[in-house]
Amino acid sequence: MRKQPKVRFGLKLAPLFGLGMALSMSACEINLPGIDEGGDETGDGDGDGDGDGDGDGDGDCTRLTQADVDEDASLPSGCYFTEEFLALEGSSLTLEAGVSIRFGEFAGLIVGTNGVLSSMGTADAPVELRSRSGEAGEWAGIRVILSSGQNLLEYTTVRDAGAMEMPALDVSIDSRMTVRNSTFEGNLGPAFNIQDTSNFELSGTTVRENGASGRLALSVLPSIAPDNTFIDNDIQPLVAVGSSVDAAASWPNPGVPLRMESTQLSINADLALSPGVELEMPQNAAVFVNAEGSLNAAGTADEPIAIRGVGDVAGYWVGIQYASKSTSNVLEHVLIEQ
Repeated sequence: MRKQPKVRFGLKLAPLFGLGMALSMSACEINLPGIDEGGDETGDGDGDGDGDGDGDGDGDCTRLTQADVDEDASLPSGCYFTEEFLALEGSSLTLEAGVSIRFGEFAGLIVGTNGVLSSMGTADAPVELRSRSGEAGEWAGIRVILSSGQNLLEYTTVRDAGAMEMPALDVSIDSRMTVRNSTFEGNLGPAFNIQDTSNFELSGTTVRENGASGRLALSVLPSIAPDNTFIDNDIQPLVAVGSSVDAAASWPNPGVPLRMESTQLSINADLALSPGVELEMPQNAAVFVNAEGSLNAAGTADEPIAIRGVGDVAGYWVGIQYASKSTSNVLEHVLIEQ
């Protein structure tokens, strides 16, 4: 179960998918202790190096500041903390197996243009990105903004993020991110938001007890592997964002329903639905299979495909309309209801 977030003076903002655009990506000239050994590296200001003095149990963690990531850096196994929104702009940050970074209130990590994040945990020594207090929604999460580098989260746990109900991982247009064998858990907002034209892959990952499973552009759905696990999220369906399919695609069964956000789904290319796929349609929504498109929905007796309304009311959505004469149009073991 997620711990309750702090009271935040009644402030509630919509997810800031472009938050990094509003923050300075320039190097911060802040003279705070870095990650080098020696001196009062734990940042409590007393010179004895014995802790940060805030009573949150991370006194043996090393402080990270913007100056530590302005150039390429690699963090060895150990505990770190930051109170900043660290920006990788033209630099790379490698998190080695066993790294734990604890983020303070509204802190986070931005991967900007020419920046690269490589979080390289292992099954025995995962990387952990979490809040300092253990409260959900304390830190902002990870923003990947116009970063086309080989960004990677592997055997990495992201928890307690979601300040202002932002996604724990937000990948903007024209960005690249691969997530493998990782865990998103206890985040106040969605586990992730993946925007259109992003190069994104998700496999072998557990998404558990978050405010929502996540939001994905329609163009990203083919790169969601069927071996991910979604458990006990407040909003369990994956929200699919977009209104048209303009390139041939095959949508896998992610194991949870795909909830269409738009009231119109225009299929302008060949679209195949894998067995077991469930599409949830908003009220008054319609699917249009246009002349240049096709819909191949071939379920099985054991794994039928379902296309239904979000609301359990007859007539909730319009239905499927065909203007296509393609021989690829197939409805087999398909349940269409509401």
